[in-house]
Amino acid sequence: MALSISFKGSKVLVTGAAGGLGRDLVEILHRQDAIVFALARNAGNLAALKKEFPNIQTVLADLSDWEGTRKAVEDIGPVDYLINNAGVAILAPFMNIQPEHFDTQMGTNVKAAMCVSQVVAQHMIARGQGGCIINVSSMGGKVPTMALGMYDASKAALDMLTKSMAVELGPYNIRVNSVNPTLFPSGMTKNYLDKNPGGDSNFLSRIPLRRHAESREIVNTILFLMSDKAPMINATSILIDGGYCAN
Repeated sequence: MALSISFKGSKVLVTGAAGGLGRDLVEILHRQDAIVFALARNAGNLAALKKEFPNIQTVLADLSDWEGTRKAVEDIGPVDYLINNAGVAILAPFMNIQPEHFDTQMGTNVKAAMCVSQVVAQHMIARGQGGCIINVSSMGGKVPTMALGMYDASKAALDMLTKSMAVELGPYNIRVNSVNPTLFPSGMTKNYLDKNPGGDSNFLSRIPLRRHAESREIVNTILFLMSDKAPMINATSILIDGGYCAN
């Protein structure tokens, strides 16, 4: 029997929803008639997203604002699924990392995910029906990349936070996993490759499949992890790297 996944009528919160992978997640979930809450910090980008997908609910929040974020997520009410997709990467060699580089990347990539997850999990526990949280990490959480040391460290922290969340929330039937993709078409990838001439060929030479990932491949992995086809997958970080980390 072919694998069939549907999220019709399910409530899904996606952070970092206005562009890149977040936008692609919103599109496919909207197409499946899920009730999508798209969270981002840019009002103009959210308005454009709403125009493209009229049935979604947009949520304006700056994830660097702990209390403001908590209030925005509280106002949404209970959801069935959370995808912590928001992330930021600042290119800087180790000797050039500044305190603000640390604060921004740890704040968005780890602290914000914790903040949103606490509110969502609280509702899931109170409702007593379980749920699923997916953290969008990176293969950088497993292997280092030149000039991305602080970003990689933040993703490694997110992977461990994922496991800790899964251990503590599992008894409430809340599964927590992360996905760890290699480079795929996005503004973050373009910024990295633009500043690292030759970086693309270096990456490809280490990937046994000799290509980068596509956004749809990451989306499909996330949807599988969210689905009832993966009921025993918990506390896991799934590499979507074409074998990069094994080479």
